[in-house]
Amino acid sequence: MESKKAGKYNIMITAQDLGGNVYVEGPHNIWVDPNSDLPVCGITNPYPEMRVVGNLNIVGTCVDDDAVQYVELILDGNTEAPVRANGKEFWSYFLNTEGLPEGKHTIEVYGVDVNGLKGNSVKTSWILDRNKPVTEVKNIGIGAIISGNVSLQGLISDGNGIASMN
Repeated sequence: MESKKAGKYNIMITAQDLGGNVYVEGPHNIWVDPNSDLPVCGITNPYPEMRVVGNLNIVGTCVDDDAVQYVELILDGNTEAPVRANGKEFWSYFLNTEGLPEGKHTIEVYGVDVNGLKGNSVKTSWILDRNKPVTEVKNIGIGAIISGNVSLQGLISDGNGIASMN
């Protein structure tokens, strides 16, 4: 079936024994899918848009009918330097996030089978959020005595942006 185009085929099966008896079975529908032999990966952790406050253990699975040789990850689109996961069918990769900037990051994963066939990749994104927002009041000093309505002026910042200030 390797020479057939992708699609649905209808087959008949004919068997003949040594006595000359013939049996016909079918018709049967089969589907030819050239992508069915590719390794298939999944990412279990982190889930999409997960907020991560520290280091990250990336975890997933990979299946293939022949056997998985290895799994590689592309972090933040760096296709020039993929990293290899530990394990095969059940794999993991420990990511030290200390040097990463806060904000959205991506993980792309693909498996390679024992015949060197590379599967389609799967992607997810996650958000590094190590630090709390920083606030600083500029127009009133610490310990100032105030009364009535006061308008505060200052700065507020966060590596992931500011959603609101109350």
